Amino acid sequence: MTEQAGLIGLSGDVIRPYGELDVLPYYGRIAEKLTGFLHGRELASRIWTPHGRIRSVVVTGQTAPPLYIRQMSEAVTPQIIRAREQYSNLDEVRGRLSPEQQLVWQYFPQRRYIGFYYSLNRIGPAREIDRVVFQIERSFGSTLAEALEAAQEFIRAAVSDTGYQELFRREPFVYWTGSSFQVMLFTREVQPATFYRSHLECTGKGRTMADLWTDLATASTGSKIVGGTGRRKGAVLINSEPTLPGKLCPVPLGCLDMADGTTLRGVSVPLTGDMLSSDILDDLTAYTPERIVEELDKLAARLPV
Repeated sequence: MTEQAGLIGLSGDVIRPYGELDVLPYYGRIAEKLTGFLHGRELASRIWTPHGRIRSVVVTGQTAPPLYIRQMSEAVTPQIIRAREQYSNLDEVRGRLSPEQQLVWQYFPQRRYIGFYYSLNRIGPAREIDRVVFQIERSFGSTLAEALEAAQEFIRAAVSDTGYQELFRREPFVYWTGSSFQVMLFTREVQPATFYRSHLECTGKGRTMADLWTDLATASTGSKIVGGTGRRKGAVLINSEPTLPGKLCPVPLGCLDMADGTTLRGVSVPLTGDMLSSDILDDLTAYTPERIVEELDKLAARLPV
């Protein structure tokens, strides 16, 4: 996309390109770097509300027409940003925009903090799995350092398992979400949805391959590590549920990680396996959208091909 370098205002506050909050120019720059990684997978957004009983609204290919990364990459041009600067209502400017630009506007309205997500395993009747994610996050009473150590040992346990070599085709891909770690695996062959229950579900009962890796990580660290979806005080949680077809994950580069509708916790950053050391935590938690844009080429080079 040749026009991205000309997007308005990205030399200053990258999420307020014309003085008002608008994350689309920022995500447009990032989308260009994600076309290979997200090819063919439905995009989604989480639109945060600053006040009110509803904290956020999720837009997906099940609630709106599906949006794909190539469409988004090509739709975010200076033209649409100028239109958004002048108009807050899409209906006022529809006739000036392409169908793809109108769709992108629907997913990413201005004047809201928005998370950039995608369907890890595609939405649809096939319900097949070719990517696996383990989300490793702290609970109240545990630390980021403990979550990092759990990620290190979980990966070590996984790649040393002979079953891993049979089922998965490359080293795990790891990224920071802004508040947790994601460990992503890529299957050698497309698997049915039942593969999740038989191999990947973290049950805490020793039934699956994921349970074995979690138990080995616990033994190696001495920390309290729990597999499943429910947080427990003082424990690091390993959750594989985002693997299920139709579930969403934050994109691994530049996604705004929000604590609420007004509080930015951090941004997603792709990593390499040799970066998982304790001295990286201060650097990861210091990332901002501005720094993502400054280091975009370097960070994008870490994404799996």
